[in-house]
Amino acid sequence: MYAFAPVTYFEYSNLGFAIIGRVVERITGRRVRDFVDERFLRPLQMTSTTWDPPTHHEWARPTRVQDGAIIPDGLEPLNDGEIAPMGGLWTTVDDLARWVIWLNQAHSNFDACTAQLSIASRLDMQMMHSYAGVVALDGEKAPTGYGYGLMMRDDPDLGIVNSHSGGLPGYGSNMRWIAGRAIGIVAVSNTTYAPMSVFTHRVLKMLHNAKLIPKHNIAVSDILQQRSEQLAALLNQWTDEQAQLLFADNVALDESLERRQSAAQKLIVEHGPLVIKSILPSSHIEAVIHLVNSRKIDILLGPLRSAPIQWYELR
Repeated sequence: MYAFAPVTYFEYSNLGFAIIGRVVERITGRRVRDFVDERFLRPLQMTSTTWDPPTHHEWARPTRVQDGAIIPDGLEPLNDGEIAPMGGLWTTVDDLARWVIWLNQAHSNFDACTAQLSIASRLDMQMMHSYAGVVALDGEKAPTGYGYGLMMRDDPDLGIVNSHSGGLPGYGSNMRWIAGRAIGIVAVSNTTYAPMSVFTHRVLKMLHNAKLIPKHNIAVSDILQQRSEQLAALLNQWTDEQAQLLFADNVALDESLERRQSAAQKLIVEHGPLVIKSILPSSHIEAVIHLVNSRKIDILLGPLRSAPIQWYELR
C-alpha cells in the first residue's frame, strides 16, 4: 500500500530497508549480516558493533518514560532477523563515530577507500534525491530532503547537515554532521524514541555560536597551484603562444587574447608586476588568487585531463 505515488513525495519506510536486505541476500547468496560485516564493519574496525543483543557485556538496558517516571521498557531486545537491515545493529558511540567519519571523508579525502563502497556512492548517499519540504527542528525551519539512508538539511547557519535517527522501543539515537567539515555529533539514549536529533542539533548550534566549527578547508591541488603560477607569469609577460597552450578553447572566444593582454598590461602599469600572495581554493579546480598588491584573480580550470584554464577574471 503506497502513501503517495512512487518518486513524487518523501515517505520513510522501515519495510523498504527490510526488502533491500532480502535483495542483498538474493544477489549475494549470503546473510546480510555476513555481507555487511565483511564489507564495512571489519574494514572500519567497528569491533563493538554486533547484530546480536550484547547481553553478555555491560549494555544500556531499554527504558521508557511513563507518567513522568523512567521505567524498564519490558520488551526483550531485538535479535537479528528479516527486519534487521533497517536498524538491527547494536553499537557504541565510538563505533558510530567511525561510521560518521567514514561517510564524511567522501567530501574531502578522495583517497579514503577504507571499506568497500566508492567515494561516489558515499556522496550519493548524502545527496538530496527526494525533497521533504521545509521542516522544523527544535523550532527552527529549514529545507530538508532525503538521500539514500540519510537526511539532508540546508541549515541557514551551518550549511548542509547530514543526519539519521534511530528509534525502537527502549532506544533513541541520532548521528549528525556538517557536510565536508571535520565535525559531527553522535548521541544515543536507552529511552524509547528519545529526541536525540534535537540534542545533536543544539550541540552543533552551540559550537557554531562559539565559533568552534572547523572551516571548510580545501587544500590547493598541485595542478591548481601550477596553473595559478603559469597564469600570473603569462599576465606579467604575455605571449599568444603561451596563452594558447594554457587556455581552453573557449577563452579566446569569450574575449580576444588581444583585449586580455591589454587588460593585464594596464593592471601591471597601475599596480606593478603580479606576485602571488596566496591561493584560496573553493574546489580542486577553482580558486581566488590573492596578489601582494591587494588585487585578485579568479581562476577556473576545465574538466579535461590536461586541466586548461577555462576562465579567469582580474579584480
